[in-house]
Parts: sequence; structure tokens; C-alpha cells
Amino acid sequence: MNAPKTSYEIIYNGKNITADIFPHVASFSYSDRSQGEADELEIVLEDSEKLWQNAWYPVKGDTVVARIIDKSGTLECGTFTVDEISGDGSVDGDTFTIKALAAGINNKIRTKHSQAHEGKSLREIANTIALKHGLKVEGEIRDVRIARITQYRETDLKFLKRISFEYGYSFSIRGDKLIFTNIFDLENKASALIIHRSEIVSYSITDKTSETYKNVKLVYHNPKQKKTIEHEQAEAAEAFKNAKNDTLEVRTRAENKQQAELISKVALYRANSRQQEGRINMPGFIYAVAGNNCEVQGLGMFSGQYYLDATTHSVDRDGGYNVELEIKRIGLVNKEKQKNKKKV
Repeated sequence: MNAPKTSYEIIYNGKNITADIFPHVASFSYSDRSQGEADELEIVLEDSEKLWQNAWYPVKGDTVVARIIDKSGTLECGTFTVDEISGDGSVDGDTFTIKALAAGINNKIRTKHSQAHEGKSLREIANTIALKHGLKVEGEIRDVRIARITQYRETDLKFLKRISFEYGYSFSIRGDKLIFTNIFDLENKASALIIHRSEIVSYSITDKTSETYKNVKLVYHNPKQKKTIEHEQAEAAEAFKNAKNDTLEVRTRAENKQQAELISKVALYRANSRQQEGRINMPGFIYAVAGNNCEVQGLGMFSGQYYLDATTHSVDRDGGYNVELEIKRIGLVNKEKQKNKKKV
């Protein structure tokens, strides 16, 4: 039997099983996230022959490598480990679902524990966690010194997401890499694709003016130093000129002026960058991956540059390919960086 022409490829424990499972695959989807959550692979199989619930039953921890093959090229989804197996049945037949998480998201990194980090920078904390799980840290991380921060009954993944979020970073685990991106650097990234209204199947975008702010004020009382740290600043961004005159109040730990300034700046930016956000459903496109920027056209005041927070690529059994995008408006658009965009 000739191998079928498919828009995806699956390597299971080192063996290419695409042709073997193709007749059974009802749907294939890959979810790609930019902020501290596991990329996920889901394969739904028709199981009328009871193969998957018996002889072909997978083993949790098995390795799956997946890629989507499109006319534009190949999207390397990455390496995953089988994490969840489920079966469903009705009078219409049986189905079998395999869910796999990005290989770096192992049980150990998802186990809750407690630990105090003292006298470390954010990068040093990231390196400590990465080393424990056989990962490597990539990306520029500002040298912010933290006297003490406690991880109390949190997973390493949740703890790292919490502190990186507060100091203005997103991170993702891709293979053996822990990749950090400064949220302000997103402004300088060229859009990877242009999405015009004529190519959109459906969309939903919300403009939340009620949640935008002109100013931010941080207040923190340090009981050890017996002093209160206060910091206040205004948002000067032209993109937020229509924000309300409200002040965003931030009440969180800040050990010094440097931390207070950075935490305040990040909190104000994150609040205002949620001014416009939503979802777009469109035909599949391999450059629509989390962490990229895109430019949306033909939607009036909703048009502009957006950040891809998360994407889900789906392929059905007939070869239909679509992608759902979770987007948020980029606050400070640098128009001089809009070169080399790829048209959908």
C-alpha cells in the first residue's frame, strides 16, 4: 500500500507510523502557547476495529515527533511525550484519543514543592530550574537581583511563570530549551504574516477601554527594612492615548526602587496591551505560531499589529487544515519594522 499524501507526519518512538495510522485518524491538532504552558498534541482515532484499546494501546511516556506539511513548507511541531489516553464509545462507534505534551514538560517539572531562592537574579533562578530538568535557557534576561523569593507548594513551571510574568517576560519550553522573550522586545519584531479580512473564516475581537490606565502606582511596605516603597509613573505610549485617566494600583513585593520601576512598567503595559484582544479562525498557515506578530487588515479600527499568544493547528481526516489564533494588540507599534512579511 502506497503511503497516503497527508498534511502531517507522525514519528512514534523513532518509527514513522503516518501511513499505518492514516486510515484511523479522525483529527490531528497541535496547540502552541507562548507563556509558560505546555505545547500539546492531540490525535483522535476511529477505533471500530478495537486496535487502539488492545494491541496498539500506547504507553504513557512514549515519544511522538510531529510535523505539519503545507504548501508553504513544514511546521515542526516538536517532540512530545504521551501524557493522557482516553476512549469514548456510542452506538455510532468507538474513538480513541492520545494527548501528548511537549517533551520538556515532564512529571518532575509539574510536581509541587517548596524552595527559597536568595540573592539570585531572575536569570540565575531560571538557570537553576533549567539545570534541574536538563534544559538550557535562551534569550536576553535583564539583570534584576532578587534578595529573596519563595516557591511555596508550586510546580517549577508555575513558579517560573509567576515571576517571569511579573518582571516582563514570557517563556516557553521547546524541546530542551527554555526560551525567554522580553515583552517590550515584541514591539521590534516584524510581523511574520499579514491576515486580511477576506482570508478570515471568523473572528471575535473585544476593545476593553474600561481596563486601560494612564498611570500606575506601586506601594509596598517592607517589614524587615521598616519602610514603605512607593513608585508612580505615567504611560507615555501614543497607542494608549485614549486610555482612561485611571491609575492602576499595584500591591506586590518590591525590594528596591529598581524592582518597583520595572514591576510598575510591566504591570501598566500588560494592563493596557489587553485593550484589544480576541480570536481569529482562518485556513491553516505554518507561520501562524505563538510568539510571532501578525498584522490584521480590513477590520477597521480593529486592524493593526497583534501578538499571537496561542495557536491551535487542526487537520481533519479529509485533509482540511485550519488554525485558530488567540491574539492581543501590540501596544507600541514600530512601523519601521514592518518588512519581509509573509502573505497568507
